[in-house]
Amino acid sequence: MKLKLFVIIMGILMCFPLFSLQIKTESGSSYTENGQYEEDYIFKGNELIFEGNATDLFFFGRKLIFNGSVNSGVYAIGETVEINGSIENDFFAGASKLEINGKIKGTLFMGSGECTLSDDSIINGNLFMGSGNIKVKGTVNGDIYAGTGVLSIDGTVNGNVKVGAGEIIITDNGRINGNFNYSTENKLNDSEEQRITGVIEYSEHATKKTEIVPFFMTFSIIIFILGLLSVLGSGLLLLLLPCLRDFNYAGSHKQFWYYLVYGLIPFFIYPMLIIVTMILIVTIPLGIIILLAGLPLLFVTLLLGITTFGQYLFRLFKWKNNNRFLYFLFGLVFYFLISLIPVIKILGVIFFSCIGWGIILEKIFKKKFVNNGLSTEQG
Repeated sequence: MKLKLFVIIMGILMCFPLFSLQIKTESGSSYTENGQYEEDYIFKGNELIFEGNATDLFFFGRKLIFNGSVNSGVYAIGETVEINGSIENDFFAGASKLEINGKIKGTLFMGSGECTLSDDSIINGNLFMGSGNIKVKGTVNGDIYAGTGVLSIDGTVNGNVKVGAGEIIITDNGRINGNFNYSTENKLNDSEEQRITGVIEYSEHATKKTEIVPFFMTFSIIIFILGLLSVLGSGLLLLLLPCLRDFNYAGSHKQFWYYLVYGLIPFFIYPMLIIVTMILIVTIPLGIIILLAGLPLLFVTLLLGITTFGQYLFRLFKWKNNNRFLYFLFGLVFYFLISLIPVIKILGVIFFSCIGWGIILEKIFKKKFVNNGLSTEQG
């Protein structure tokens, strides 16, 4: 089959209409969205200026400027993420530069090169952060767990703080109304300690701030490299583990896209879980175990995702064949074509792995999915 046909098919699939989802793909420099949606909104492209409303927002691109609101959460991976609007329930992000100026409720999981909570930011929930540089200028009504090169507190934290850092600065405007557990090269001075109302615990830490690498970004690179290597042995795994046929996609087109959307949840949560366990020091051994377990999980989810995508194409074009090896090979061609495109190759790993995660979730919580109407009719 010619390369042109593959490109055409991929273009059709990326714009394929979804039932309870709003999907937007843009190859231009910038796109502004001000629509009001009662469903999830997914964007893949260069730059999105979101000024509307949706249930959840999923962003994969270079830059996100969020000026609108969501009734649930925001999940973003990009070079720059700027939050100026309102998020009602949880925020997950991985970016080189992350800036929060708005109001967020729920738990925040963030991995970045530079993270700033501005004067106008209000966080009503706990923060879990891994970053090269963290500046807290706004108000945090919750606990902070962080691993960073430099932590600067120039606002108010109404909660406990546990941090491992190369340097910690608490300015004249900084206040921590809670306990402060920190590990760094140098202890806080007397004036800084007076700005903390709770118990202060200190442990010496020799790590230099130049050695701090945002864990989320490192983990993303590891995922991509190992993802490319892992699929090479997928055919053998299909042969040795015929029980995987039970995970074959056998539903409607709608169910296929539900696999993708709900698979995003564990795909985002898993690296954040590793960040949390690494930050909490005493759980570092657990974090290493989770990290190592993530590699075979990535392998399996990619395998399931690639095979399911191949089967989806067979159903879409009404090709009559029930051989899962052909499904895998057909899907594998698309996987490698996508991996040749800069930036898009990372999205390809996310796309196929999330499909696999969605299938696993559907099998684990099958009754719940059916009861909520998320698993559609078979056939």
